[in-house]
Amino acid sequence: MNHIKVFCIPYAGGSAVTYERWKKRIPDKNDMDFIPLELAGRGRKSNLPFYENMEEAVEDLYQSISSELYEPYAIFGHSMGSLIAFELCHKLQEKGLPGPEHIFFSGRRSPFIPSPNHNFHMLSDEEFVQEVLNYGGTTRQALEHTELRELFLPILRADFKLVETYQPRLDRPKFSANISAFGGKRDVQVTLEDLQSWGETTTGQCRTSIFPGNHFFINESLDDVIMKIYIALYLERIFRVAIPGK
Repeated sequence: MNHIKVFCIPYAGGSAVTYERWKKRIPDKNDMDFIPLELAGRGRKSNLPFYENMEEAVEDLYQSISSELYEPYAIFGHSMGSLIAFELCHKLQEKGLPGPEHIFFSGRRSPFIPSPNHNFHMLSDEEFVQEVLNYGGTTRQALEHTELRELFLPILRADFKLVETYQPRLDRPKFSANISAFGGKRDVQVTLEDLQSWGETTTGQCRTSIFPGNHFFINESLDDVIMKIYIALYLERIFRVAIPGK
């Protein structure tokens, strides 16, 4: 297939570094490349203040990629990153820019299913940490190490605030791109029905895939996740060659 870029949006507490190791596991780098997107307050954007709301996050990422959309691309987001990806794709659509060939929503129910009305970001540090640990993943090591915790906790709290104060608009035109929705077999936060709800966001197809692991299955089942992304994009290219104009 022709080369395609996959813009990757981090989960709560994550950064572009999360996806750097993905680049080393690509089956064929001539076909595909992962482009990790950084969020404010971490990594190379550590000097920038955290986003106050979803609109600020989307605008920042829009400015980062808007000049790179005239070649084939896809978008991947995990957990919080799925919500940002959803809003980013709507912004690109509203701006009349070329849309993604495929959208990957991972570890998150669609905005069409109301989320529990949590305000974890307003809890005390100890209470907040306990709630975060319920998700599993690599955050435990960071939160149990005093110095890392001091660095990591503000990032997590800001990200949880972003998600918990998010108010989606559900009256907008649907996407036309095909969608893949990924979930973890042991993820108690996101069910198969939650993943299937992403089908309501597009006029295209929505395929769900379940991988071994908990909410952070993208770490445990990384090679399987990457291969599923690769195959989905390969099939998109074949379809476009077979049916010109699609």
